[in-house]
Amino acid sequence: VTSFYMPTSKIKDIQSALHSSENKGNVLTATFLQIRRRLQVISTSILGNPTEAEDALSEAFLRLWKSPQAWENSRQAEAILTTTVRNISIDEVRRRHSHPTDSLEVIPEGKGTTDVIPDELEVEQRLCRLEKLISCHLSSLQQRILHMRDVDGLAYSVISEQLGMQETAVRMQLSRARKLLRELYRRQY
Repeated sequence: VTSFYMPTSKIKDIQSALHSSENKGNVLTATFLQIRRRLQVISTSILGNPTEAEDALSEAFLRLWKSPQAWENSRQAEAILTTTVRNISIDEVRRRHSHPTDSLEVIPEGKGTTDVIPDELEVEQRLCRLEKLISCHLSSLQQRILHMRDVDGLAYSVISEQLGMQETAVRMQLSRARKLLRELYRRQY
């Protein structure tokens, strides 16, 4: 899990920008950055998986960013962000329960019993299916980001620096790639 730290001076700059009438469009972004860690905790507590929680945060931000609504203040944006993240997380849990055999989750260490963990052949088959989906359906950029994050274990900041992208763009590409893979896997297998 990537930690998120924002210096006090930066927070004060954002807060002063929130009160400026010129920057009403930045209220959502500034509020999201301020409460990101709290949203991550909320989503992880519901989903039980930090990676899926990160995807839920990205999805919530994208949905609200596309919304034509203008937020008057950070308190309103915070409430809407929190509710949206919570609802997306709950929807994902409900989806898992309605399609339990379609889950691509890795069972955390110490949770579950040996009879729940699939045998090596099944794991190998799933990995082959995923590799096929990745190579056929993801853009080369999404493939690189997915590999750098999930295989190499690089931080978002390192990936964004190496690819010359903003960190938020890296997160969004990764979220979209994972979402597409989940949907394709469910449909095909």
